[in-house]
Amino acid sequence: MAAAGAFLVLSAQGIETFVQQSVKYPPGAVRSDSFATLPISDWFRSQATKVRDAIPPDFGLKAAVYNGLFSSTPNVTYSVAPLCGGSNCTWQNYSTLAFCNTCSNITDRIRNNTSSAGLKYSLPGGLVVDSPAQQGWHYYNALTSANRSIYSLDMTFLAIWSVEGSNPNFTPTAGKCTLELCTRSFASAKFDNGRLSEIRSHDQPVPLSRFADNPSVNVDLDSWTGFTQWMDSVISGTYTQYADTGGTYNTTSDTRDAIFQVMVNERGNMTLQLLFDNVADSLTYAMRTVNLSSRMSTEGRPVANGIACVATTMVEVEWAWLSFPFTVWALVLLYTIVVMDMSRQTPLWKDSTIATLCHGLNDADSKDVVTLQVQSDMDAKAKVMHVRLVEDDIGGIKLSRSEQSPTELGQVSQRFLRAVNECDVN
Repeated sequence: MAAAGAFLVLSAQGIETFVQQSVKYPPGAVRSDSFATLPISDWFRSQATKVRDAIPPDFGLKAAVYNGLFSSTPNVTYSVAPLCGGSNCTWQNYSTLAFCNTCSNITDRIRNNTSSAGLKYSLPGGLVVDSPAQQGWHYYNALTSANRSIYSLDMTFLAIWSVEGSNPNFTPTAGKCTLELCTRSFASAKFDNGRLSEIRSHDQPVPLSRFADNPSVNVDLDSWTGFTQWMDSVISGTYTQYADTGGTYNTTSDTRDAIFQVMVNERGNMTLQLLFDNVADSLTYAMRTVNLSSRMSTEGRPVANGIACVATTMVEVEWAWLSFPFTVWALVLLYTIVVMDMSRQTPLWKDSTIATLCHGLNDADSKDVVTLQVQSDMDAKAKVMHVRLVEDDIGGIKLSRSEQSPTELGQVSQRFLRAVNECDVN
C-alpha cells in the first residue's frame, strides 16, 4: 500500500500540466445590437429623361452592360458593399430583383443556300448572313438580332469567319441568349475580414402577372421598354471585320466585336453563356447599388437585415486532456477508501497524558513503576509495558497492564474516548 501511495503522489505532480493544456482561448464572436444591412433591389426604374414612349437606361445601366461585355475573364464577382456594425455580420434567406441569363448553341439550325452573290447562311427566324467573296483578306461577318418581350430580351447571333487565302472557306456558328428579370434568392451571406460572400439558392424568372400581384417587386414599363430598345441598338445589326492592304484590322462595332470574338473562340475560355452571365451579374449589381428607385428620397433603399457580431475571446475545454487528472483523482479516492477500510479495526492511539492523570494505574501495576527513580529505568519500562483502559470493580476506569492483541484493544476505544471527555468536563 505504501508503494501504491507513493506512485499516486508522483502521478499527481503532472496533473497541472494536463489541466493547463485542456483549456483553450480561441477567438470568437457574440451577437451585438449593432446594424447589419445588405442592399437589395425591388424596383426597376431608369433615372434618365423620358423620350417619346420610353425612358432610356441611365448611365449606371449602360455602364453595367459594357462592363459585362468587355470583361476579360468569365465568372466575374460583383460584390455589393454591406453596412456591418461589428467585426462580422451574417444574413439568412433573402432575395433581390436581378437579371438572369440562359444561352444555347443553335449551330445545328443553320441553313446554307447558294445565290448569285455567293453562299448564304440563315436561321429559321429570318437571320441571314451572306458569305463575302473577298480573296486574300482576313474577313469576318456577324449578324445579331434582338427579339423583345415583356421583361425578357431574346438575342440571336449568327457569325461566319474564314482564314486568309485565295479561296476562303467560311465556317458558320450560331447561338441564342435570353436576358430576363428574375427574383434571385440567397440562402445565406457572411461579411468577414472586409469580404462579403453570398450563397445563392435559386433564381426564379418573374412573369408579368407576378409583378401585378406582388407590390413589393415593381418594374417601370417605360424604363424596361427604353432598356430593351437601347440593347437592340447595341447588339443587333451586321458586323464586319476585315484586314486592309496595310494589314490593319477594321471593325464596325466594338460591342458586336466583343460578342463575335467569343463566338469564334478568340477570347480564351469565354463562351456566350459566361459572357452574358457577366452582363446579367453586372446589371444586378447596378440595380442593387445605383439609385434606380424613385422612392429613395422618401422611403430609403430596401435592404436585407442581418445579425452583427463583435469579436471576443472564448473559453474552450478539450476534455481529452482531463482524462489523466480524472484517472489520478479516481485512484486517490479509491486508495483512501481502501486504507480507511484496512485501518478500521486498528485501536486508537493517544499520546495525551490526560487519561493517565485522571485514571492512573491500578494498585497492582503501579507497584512496578513507583520504585523507579532513574530516567533510564523509566524509559526502559515504558518500552515494554503496555496498558489499556479497563473498568474496575466499582464501575470506574483505570489503566491496566495489557497483553491483549490490537484487535481486542480496539473494542474499548469508544469507552476510552468517553473517559477522556468525562475528564475534560470534571
